[in-house]
Amino acid sequence: MADVKRCKVAMQAAMRLINEECGDAGVYKTVGDGVMVYLPKSAMEDIQKATGKRFGEPLTDSERQKAVEACMRGEWANHWVNSIAPDASPEVKNMLKRKLCESLVD
Repeated sequence: MADVKRCKVAMQAAMRLINEECGDAGVYKTVGDGVMVYLPKSAMEDIQKATGKRFGEPLTDSERQKAVEACMRGEWANHWVNSIAPDASPEVKNMLKRKLCESLVD
């Protein structure tokens, strides 16, 4: 059986290489139990505008809340939640977006 940590590192390396070859300057981030999510540059910029800090920098509780809200308003977050749960109620979709965005800014 493959070492899970080594597999995650290999996936992250592959995603970085794909990003370098394909452009956009977004990032891949592992959230939850190894789910890899692509965060486009535009979403990182939305978070930066809301917090005044670059994506990935430590945030205060107040900045973290602003980052989560900015993330949730993003078009990419709506697209993501609609692609994984197209028939879910608006409440469930909102919950999924919140969980995703909280994981991304932690």
